[in-house]
Amino acid sequence: MPDLDKRGKGQPAAASADQLAGVEQLRSRLPSVQVDFEPITGAPKWISGRTDFLSGPNGVGHAVSAAARASFAGDTNGAAKAFLSQYRALFGHGPEILGNATVKREFITAHNGMRTVVWEEQAGGITIFEAALVAHTTKNEELVNLSSQFIPNPAGAAERGVPNWPLVAAAPPISAAKAVAIAAASIGGQVAEADVTPEPQTGEASPEQRQRFKAPGLNGTAEARLVWLPMGRDRLRLCWEVILTSRVRGEMFR
Repeated sequence: MPDLDKRGKGQPAAASADQLAGVEQLRSRLPSVQVDFEPITGAPKWISGRTDFLSGPNGVGHAVSAAARASFAGDTNGAAKAFLSQYRALFGHGPEILGNATVKREFITAHNGMRTVVWEEQAGGITIFEAALVAHTTKNEELVNLSSQFIPNPAGAAERGVPNWPLVAAAPPISAAKAVAIAAASIGGQVAEADVTPEPQTGEASPEQRQRFKAPGLNGTAEARLVWLPMGRDRLRLCWEVILTSRVRGEMFR
């Protein structure tokens, strides 16, 4: 399949002056730290120490000060939140952003006690595509590493990318059925919008307008929902995410 994502074809997003200052602040406490930035949004996609964890036991030490950790005493995610708080210049936000995120996954690895938490970012109840923040913590509450693709100001980025977006989301210029037909055509199918028929909806209505469809040339049901697509650090576009399986190819596509 050809790469249809044209967002990364230009120059990668440059880290801001504040972010670079945040890296230096972090490096002053943890010289072995490595920070990789996401090329579209400039988010710190990977933060880890080459020779040390980001924090010591109980989320204190190395890159995390005792004062920062004390603000989150008793919090099961305190190590990650203290890190976000102390290095908000690097992220463009602090731990308060987690209040508008949902915990998508949380699990403990059986053989070593490693705890993983994955937060998913939303704007107006609509998921931001690939906007996840992941923290790995040992059984001794040492913050091993952290990955973020969060947008610092999701509400502002949504309004900047789609002015008056609640009205647009309520009546998208492209229907979900048409999005399914377009997606089917992109994988070699011949599906007319008129042949895309909705399945009975279950559950409560949501801002994402989750829908299921049947169509000739597709195996099973196709699923569609509204998502935000990051076009940069401060701009989002409203799109349909479609998951479908080609009958001819026997493969699932997203």
